[in-house]
Amino acid sequence: NESTEPKNPIEELVGSEADNVDIQRVLLKEITKFEDLLVINDEAHHAHTDDIQWVQKIGDINQNLKEKYNNPIIMQLDFSATPRYLTNQNRFFEHIIYDYPLAQAIRDKIVKKPIIGEIEGAPDKIGKDFIKNNQLQINTGIEVWREFEVDFKAIKKKPVLFIMADNNKNADLVYEYLIAEKGFTQDDVLVIHTKGSGGDISEKDLPVLREKAKLIDNPKNTYRIIVSVMMLKEGWDVKNVVVIVPLRAYGSQILVEQTLGRGLRR
Repeated sequence: NESTEPKNPIEELVGSEADNVDIQRVLLKEITKFEDLLVINDEAHHAHTDDIQWVQKIGDINQNLKEKYNNPIIMQLDFSATPRYLTNQNRFFEHIIYDYPLAQAIRDKIVKKPIIGEIEGAPDKIGKDFIKNNQLQINTGIEVWREFEVDFKAIKKKPVLFIMADNNKNADLVYEYLIAEKGFTQDDVLVIHTKGSGGDISEKDLPVLREKAKLIDNPKNTYRIIVSVMMLKEGWDVKNVVVIVPLRAYGSQILVEQTLGRGLRR
């Protein structure tokens, strides 16, 4: 019957919205058959805003348990490298039981020890030319990364340079500068746009590009430089990022720690 055919490939894969609502009802019913439930949240800094499905479903489970057994969820454990509220990032979770800060992980040699570079005598930014305003930072990042290339030959590893722009348009400008002025090729530089920042990469292309970035240490992968906006924020565990060049303001402590953390994997 033509009316039952999926409307698009996504619907064919995961079902229609109506199907998903039915599945959610079934899952809620199955989960709440158990009266002692424990919730464990990973990346829990996302779990303390009321407007996301994740939090709403925990609330639904909790309410259902209270109605059926007069018992709420017995415990919720939150795990996060950045235990702060997204709505107020200077405010730590009140319910922290154990804190293992990044500085301690560095001292314990769980992660690499970063060197924060500062360019002396950098000129003030003038006008709106993004490349001119950031040329010194880009060139310095390349220079430091080249030193790693020499050192890494001995261990047959590929060092990766990550350049973090402030929007998709400027990420493209950095890419063009690297190709036109610094002698890199299209096979050397991977540009990843992020949704909602005005980029023209479609949703279907994003998983492919993320996979290329994730497998950047594969010998068949030619990319040596990644230019993006927010792609390294979390969930990217490549171990061979050696230089990060931030070309954006860091208005949030969470963003600082998460970006830095992407270059610290041993």
